[in-house]
Amino acid sequence: MLTEKEQKTLRQYEEDLAMPKWKYILSYGLAFSILMTVFTFVTDLILKENYNKFGWHLLITVPVATYLYGTTMRWITVTNYQKLKKK
Repeated sequence: MLTEKEQKTLRQYEEDLAMPKWKYILSYGLAFSILMTVFTFVTDLILKENYNKFGWHLLITVPVATYLYGTTMRWITVTNYQKLKKK
């Protein structure tokens, strides 16, 4: 028997997993990547590193981070969803 909190979590997982995989990865991964990009620029400004350079490395790392984070979050969601369904 699922508790009320577990039922709410299960409904949220079902809504999230109803999205196509690419949309899930893009929505969760892109939010993470934007935050990390802003954090990188701010720390570069504070530490005065790469101040006169554009972060060309971000053109590669942001899409990779988006995919990795989104894929990992989807895998965790699927795993937790399966555990709750077994209960």
